[in-house]
Amino acid sequence: MLAAAAIPLFLFTRTMAAWNRESNVAAGRSWYERASEPLKQHNSVTAIEYLRKAAAADRNNEQYSLTLAEALDGDGQVEEARQILLRLRNSQPEDGRINLDLARISVKDDEVEIARKYYHQALYGMWPAGQVEPEQSRIRMELVRFLLSQQDISNAVSELLILAAYNPSDTATKAELGLLFLQADEPNRALNQFLDVLKLEPTSTIALAGAGEAEFRSGNDEAAKRWLQSAAQQGPLSAEAQHTLDLAGLILSGDALANGIDARERVRRLTQSLMRASDRLDTCGIQSALSDPGAAETLKEEIKQMLKQVGRQGAGADLNLLRDGLRIASSAELAGTKACGPLSAPNEAIVLAAKRHKLNTP
Repeated sequence: MLAAAAIPLFLFTRTMAAWNRESNVAAGRSWYERASEPLKQHNSVTAIEYLRKAAAADRNNEQYSLTLAEALDGDGQVEEARQILLRLRNSQPEDGRINLDLARISVKDDEVEIARKYYHQALYGMWPAGQVEPEQSRIRMELVRFLLSQQDISNAVSELLILAAYNPSDTATKAELGLLFLQADEPNRALNQFLDVLKLEPTSTIALAGAGEAEFRSGNDEAAKRWLQSAAQQGPLSAEAQHTLDLAGLILSGDALANGIDARERVRRLTQSLMRASDRLDTCGIQSALSDPGAAETLKEEIKQMLKQVGRQGAGADLNLLRDGLRIASSAELAGTKACGPLSAPNEAIVLAAKRHKLNTP
């Protein structure tokens, strides 16, 4: 009799539990669907309220908790978002999206090593079928930007080389790789990316300007000028690209050690550079900015003596004299930055010309 009575009770209890479970699932789905519209409208307060109810109703649906964590993070409630994500990660340590969200939170908190760990776990984590390669590329790009922002150049370059090894076919990705290589001070690798873009899109302004910047940073001013002029023909240059074009032109027209010019032109160019450097020292009142009060006077005296030597016959053929003169002019320009701030383009061109010839490397 007891057994006979227990069986219907057990069936009833199980039926009620199933019904309760179905009710919770339905309630969770309803609240989650209601949250979609405020999420689209960036109404975080309402969205978070609905998502909390969805996650509470159906605690087994981790998608609700994950979406809640992302909404909380977007609303600035970072610590609560982190705790939800850590709890989810305990049950799904290889989930790519969870690790990526934790990486982004760590970035906000300047937790560099922790962020790198989560980014790598996101890179090699689990993603839905068909999303693995696109997600890996996107995440690695994001990681590179983060590393560059932290001045971690060597690791950024390592990640960029992995991206480049996949040889992406779309020009937008290649152009972005080129720009990131430039940020990582890898102009030759950047140039390769931009040239690949130009094979497919010969009029790409981004690639033309990028190639010009890459050549300029490699010290190839003539090539830089050609690329940037081609970019300018497609549309207005950015302020940075225009500045690079101006500098390339000034170096080409003002470098006393350039190839293919006669002795008289070398003397003219060096004299102009020395006079400009002297004027900057006078204008800036540099004496007060130097730790050694006599340094400015020493530079002025060196310029004065160099101008006398440049004025003698045959000076334009004396390579050592020309090198010394350009070095002095550049040193004076660099000293002036301590009091007067950034150099104007003509003054900066003098410093860069000296750097091209390894006369100083500031």
